[in-house]
Amino acid sequence: MKDTQSAQDLLASIFVGNSDMAKLMRSHDWGSTTLGDPAGWPLTLRSAVNILLTSKFEMWVGWGPDIAFLYNDAYRPTLGKKHPNALGVPTQKLYAEIWEDVAPRLRLVYEQGESTWDRALLLILHRHGYPEETYHTFSYSPLSGDDGKVEGIFCAVSEETDRVISERRLESLGSLASSIAGAEQLDTLFQAVSRAAAKADRDILFSALYQLDETGAPTPLYEELGGAVLEPRSVWRLDALGGDVNQFTVKAPEGLPSGAWGMPATEAVVIALSQPGHDRPTAALVVGLNPFRPFDDDYASYLKLFAGQIMARWQLVREVVARTEERDRLRAMFKQAPSFMALLSGPNHVFELANDAYLNLVGARPLIGLPVREALPEVDGQGYFELLDKVYATGEAFVGEAMEVRIQRTPDSAPVERFVHLMYQPVWVAGRVEGIFVDGYDVTHQKDAEHALRQLNATLESHVQARTSELEQALQRLKHESEELHRAERALQRAQKMEALGALTGGVAHDFNNSLQVISANLQILSIHTKGNPVATSRVESALRGVERGAKLASQLLSFGRRQPLEPKVVNVGRFIRGLEEMLRRTLGESIEIETIVSGGLWNTSIDPSQVENAVLNLAINARDAMEGRGKLTIEAGNAYLDADYCRQHDDVRPGQYVMIAVTDTGTGMPPDVIERAFEPFFSTKPEGKGTGLGLSMVYGFVKQSGGHVVIYSELGEGTTVKLYLPRSLHVENTTTPVAPEGQVVGGTETVLVVEDDEDVRETAVAILADLGYRVLRARNADSALTVIESGVSIDVLFTDVMMPGRLRSPELARIAKQRLPGIAVLFTSGYTENSIVHGGRLDEGVDLLSKPYSREALARRIRHLLRNAAQRSQATEKPAIPAEVESPTRFKVLMVEDEEAIRTVAAEHFRDMGHEVEEAATAADALRALKGTGHFDALVLDLGLPDMDGAELARLALLARPGLGVVFASGAHPPEQRRLPPGSRWVLKPYSTAQLVSECAAAIQAATAAPGRLQG
Repeated sequence: MKDTQSAQDLLASIFVGNSDMAKLMRSHDWGSTTLGDPAGWPLTLRSAVNILLTSKFEMWVGWGPDIAFLYNDAYRPTLGKKHPNALGVPTQKLYAEIWEDVAPRLRLVYEQGESTWDRALLLILHRHGYPEETYHTFSYSPLSGDDGKVEGIFCAVSEETDRVISERRLESLGSLASSIAGAEQLDTLFQAVSRAAAKADRDILFSALYQLDETGAPTPLYEELGGAVLEPRSVWRLDALGGDVNQFTVKAPEGLPSGAWGMPATEAVVIALSQPGHDRPTAALVVGLNPFRPFDDDYASYLKLFAGQIMARWQLVREVVARTEERDRLRAMFKQAPSFMALLSGPNHVFELANDAYLNLVGARPLIGLPVREALPEVDGQGYFELLDKVYATGEAFVGEAMEVRIQRTPDSAPVERFVHLMYQPVWVAGRVEGIFVDGYDVTHQKDAEHALRQLNATLESHVQARTSELEQALQRLKHESEELHRAERALQRAQKMEALGALTGGVAHDFNNSLQVISANLQILSIHTKGNPVATSRVESALRGVERGAKLASQLLSFGRRQPLEPKVVNVGRFIRGLEEMLRRTLGESIEIETIVSGGLWNTSIDPSQVENAVLNLAINARDAMEGRGKLTIEAGNAYLDADYCRQHDDVRPGQYVMIAVTDTGTGMPPDVIERAFEPFFSTKPEGKGTGLGLSMVYGFVKQSGGHVVIYSELGEGTTVKLYLPRSLHVENTTTPVAPEGQVVGGTETVLVVEDDEDVRETAVAILADLGYRVLRARNADSALTVIESGVSIDVLFTDVMMPGRLRSPELARIAKQRLPGIAVLFTSGYTENSIVHGGRLDEGVDLLSKPYSREALARRIRHLLRNAAQRSQATEKPAIPAEVESPTRFKVLMVEDEEAIRTVAAEHFRDMGHEVEEAATAADALRALKGTGHFDALVLDLGLPDMDGAELARLALLARPGLGVVFASGAHPPEQRRLPPGSRWVLKPYSTAQLVSECAAAIQAATAAPGRLQG
């Protein structure tokens, strides 16, 4: 019993006092802790515990290596639910959640014996079952044991969580107030709220503000949600606001900003914002809540204050904006009022306001702030200032009508007279006149109108006469416009009729040419078998002449239909017409007097020479028939410009420069109805059997296809003039000579694929080619031909019709054939080209066409020419080694003229490899420019068929410029029998070898040196 009393006395001496913690410590089982029996505690620990229990300040003591924990009553709130089970517990175990924060400080005390001090340190405690934001000011002091070493720690602490959070929230409310204080527009207000909320990122992790309409539908005013796209009405449950519900919490969606904590909010609060006099909320503020603080009354009050500041400023800004808009509206009404207005203040009538109409009246000048006498000095003496003084003095308004005033609108102009309706209205303030409101209208125009009306009444009769005259002129213009419209409609109908006839005749010519081709080919084959039989031969030749006449007729049909493939060249028609003079005299007879008139400085034109020759000849023959074999024919050539007025009166012609050819006769003339139909095919006024009615149709089609214009002028008994207008060309004239048939008909053993949908035409072509020795394959259309080509069989020439039925068109077949068989030659044939290989009336570049009906000789020569060119291109692509024995010991310079680039470039490269110099030219024009230069040339190598000039003509011009030049023709055809070529010139047949060409060049140079001046006419 005595021992028990002694133990109790000992505990009472250590755990002094009657506090709850003293009682708890006296009854605690210390044997279960690392501290052991209090009887064995060091004196330092006992003393620290004594201080702890007798102090009203928050304190705790830790002792031993594990810092066993002891604390007083004042410290219990800091522990929360950890009390009363915290006694004797190691500090690391007790405060595991903040151990990383306090451990460095405790080590400093234990290891170095130094004290620590922290003010308002943030510690996230788990004292109420959840992480909680707390702030503590505390010091750690060392406690030494009996041996003088640090064995414990003494901590005096003050929790400042409420103070820190309150100050922080007050600061954010102040920041919000400062941010929104300067906002005068709603958009700047909401931007300021967004910035202030973002700064308060410990209590407002995210935020959004929505305006609610009468149905509760939200409109975002701002959303700081980290880019998340939400449906606010459902996510924030905005429909729940209203009535007694003005605040509630909702679960926060994932992915929203986490503020300063780095941990997302689990809840958000929705707060209603209401305007006075509104039953429903007008807005809603959504705030993401701090995950480390409970949403208690303090937190809710803070957010209500935040929302209240927003609503208060919002209401103020709305009122300011409304007042500003009203003020601006009134000012705009004042400024834009149709009457002139001004506001004058004080006895000196100082301008305070003046609208645009007032400035229009007095002129643009400074007014505001100036007395009226100073602002409008020119009005002095006109009585207006005195009226203002009277209104100000008496307070009685003044109204005047049509008052005259002289105003100097600009400083350097004379005063002008104006008339105004005017009102001066006094402005009363506190029972006295403080200013005058000026209002009125400028009625000068009204006065002028009244004056004009008086004058009009005085001169009414003359005005009626003038108006009647104007109406008559308008009727004349309307009549003229109606006539022009009628002419335009007739021209359109005529153009459509001619186009339809052109399509019809083109189709007829196509079928006609196919039939002629069958007849012609069979007759030509038959002529071979009738040799030695004069009667049969005569019959065949007569039939062939009939075919030629039919071909001419088909050609005229195609010409009218603008389906004839043209080969235009730049020519001077003056020189051309003079060249026709002799032929016309023979054709027309001696009873027709022919006069040609060619204007000086005649422009060039780009036309097909053979077609214009036919056109002039047709017009001359028509003229002869119209003159009944006796009269005068005048052919005139000159420059002409067709302006826009002329082109409006004629269909299908554009303004511009033209070369005009006029053919005039002194015949019987034509009536208007004949002129109207003169160009129609098969229309003729001649007796039956006298002409086909296609001559003028051919002329019309050719001129239109060439981009020109044709017109007939005629009077009965006086004669007729037909004028052809051909577009001017700015290029240099092509001086060409007629090409004679080249050499004998030669066949071969190569393979030709004939593609023709007309069986008779196809079989006659096959027969001609087989007779010439060729191996012939046949196909009825392009699709069948493609199957033959892709079978792998060797084909040298593709001879195909242009117009055929089937999926694949002939140009596409040719393109695929050249891809599959790079060395193949392609020859098109057609009686009607349409637009497949002819565009703008001209053959596409690089296209070879043999028009139907063609002769056996024409087909043979064309096939042979294509094969030789193909062989030359093939040889040109292979660069052979040049044997030493064929190298020329003499080096010379060559001008090589060849339009086939592959042939030209590779041949030139071979020459250069042998040490010779070469200059290349693709056209005759390029070659002539080179010859006119200062460079020296020994030899000219050229093809006979060049795109812009005949090769023989180019050789003639070259020898005029360079008499000592050697000339070598390199052609796919044999030398022409009827062509006069320069003496000493050499001929190389394609395909040729480089050694052969070099050898011929050397021979030509030697011949030119031996026989200078050898040029023949």
